Amino acid sequence: MRTLIQEYMVSSQYFAPRGKERLMFLGEQIAQRHLSYNDRLIGIVGDAGSGGKSSLIKGMFPGLELANDDDVINSRKIMQVRSLSEDRHDSTTFHIDMRFQTAFTQMFEIVAWVQDLLAHKRRVIVEHFNLLYPALGRNADIILGIGEEIIVSRPQCFWAASRKYLSNCAHFA
Repeated sequence: MRTLIQEYMVSSQYFAPRGKERLMFLGEQIAQRHLSYNDRLIGIVGDAGSGGKSSLIKGMFPGLELANDDDVINSRKIMQVRSLSEDRHDSTTFHIDMRFQTAFTQMFEIVAWVQDLLAHKRRVIVEHFNLLYPALGRNADIILGIGEEIIVSRPQCFWAASRKYLSNCAHFA
């Protein structure tokens, strides 16, 4: 069941706090206010190295193992796209950083992996969603833009207005 905020929200803006603890707290608040149980594809948009994306994701999804954490790189997560059959039953939520993953994997493999996960009712969090969007052929259920502000937008028929705000966070075409 969706709340009225989730049902009628076009976009929300938050001032981006400084510090890991504050970003994680804001991520928790965003998850409680805006995420729905049937949001399967979550897009995160922001410039590379702008910082805060990983902390915000950790706050939104506590316990999620990131594909490339700022502190440590997990070699098993690097090849998660090619070893889908083993990991699909272990988790319900997957994370991928497009800038990082495209160094090891072709785009068609990433698109097939995301589509397979979505077909099996798994949740996928895509950092730098603007790199995957043209190849995937569908939009995210909810998009977070991170820059000077944090913008939460649910793409729908009125999404053209919020796309203008997201362009402030990253070049999202």
